[in-house]
Amino acid sequence: MARTWCTLSALLLLTGMLGSPAHAGRTTRTNITTIPPGAEVFLVKSNGERSLGLTPIKRVRLPRGTVTLRVALK
Repeated sequence: MARTWCTLSALLLLTGMLGSPAHAGRTTRTNITTIPPGAEVFLVKSNGERSLGLTPIKRVRLPRGTVTLRVALK
């Protein structure tokens, strides 16, 4: 399986979707799209990672502030 790491925090912060780190503990909803579709998206945290699903993902709940996502396309 090919693995690709990317950090989408800059893109999401530029669009104003995540807000500031001062809102830690709160969440927001966003859409995640990849070209081609069908990539699996993982939310990476210090205690591990969890799958958010396969793209396109509609209205996924993410924590406000800076987040790291891993995107894998088989």
